[in-house]
Amino acid sequence: MNFKTNNKYYISGNFITNNMKKILIYLIITILSATFVFAQQDSLSFKLITRFIIDANNFKTDKQGNIYVINNNELKKYNNEGAFLNSFSTENNYKITSIDISNPLKIMLFIETSNNIIFLNQTLNKINNIFLYNHDIYSPQLVCNSLRGGFYIYDNTEYNVFYISNNEKNQIKIDFFNNNFQPNFIQEDNNKLYLNYPDTGIVVLNNFFFEENFIPIKEIRNAQIKENNISFFDKKTSQIVIYNSKKKNVYKLKLPIKESDDARIEQDLLFILKKKQIFIYQFWK
Repeated sequence: MNFKTNNKYYISGNFITNNMKKILIYLIITILSATFVFAQQDSLSFKLITRFIIDANNFKTDKQGNIYVINNNELKKYNNEGAFLNSFSTENNYKITSIDISNPLKIMLFIETSNNIIFLNQTLNKINNIFLYNHDIYSPQLVCNSLRGGFYIYDNTEYNVFYISNNEKNQIKIDFFNNNFQPNFIQEDNNKLYLNYPDTGIVVLNNFFFEENFIPIKEIRNAQIKENNISFFDKKTSQIVIYNSKKKNVYKLKLPIKESDDARIEQDLLFILKKKQIFIYQFWK
């Protein structure tokens, strides 16, 4: 059943969407398709391009290979050669909880302390600031960008996901999630919404917000999801695990550095974090 109150749309498991931005999706598909093909090869060669020191314990990368590092209230951006590009700091020294750079032209920062979301452009200049209190959301835990134009929020009190449109006039409530488990990340890709529950696996919702798939991979801390490929760093084995949800096969990419703290892949570039140093490798068969 669907109903509307004060321009907020509440649904029970069904929402019809507009067409996605096909060109951007094509670029995303192309990037990870190439990555997975490389990873499937029997042997890989690695060439160290550069390495540099960061004051952080984790990092993110975008599809151009730019690197984003968060240190409390500050976000720094580097290119794929390790050169510093831009920085952004929050007001009142509020700690940055998370970042979504799936769209490098519209970077999303979540500030849990002040219950707001900040959007930045590619040079890390602020373009919008949204306070979630204005949408009657008081305990947000996870957020992510959407190719629909808006963004998603997982609320820890109601155990629901909300979608808020780009102009903030429409709000969707998706109210069928199990409160027995807590997700640790949410991400949209290729018209699908992924929620990761570390104790059970990844729930995949389709374009109409029905559960389409369940991927029983446990203990994922963070992941890169592009088309049918889900890649994540396994710290215990110091490997990148790549799971293809369509073929249901798994490949493990052995890293050239042992006992790493984090790692990611973008196209033919491998990024490894170890002891607050980022190592950037180019790899090929």
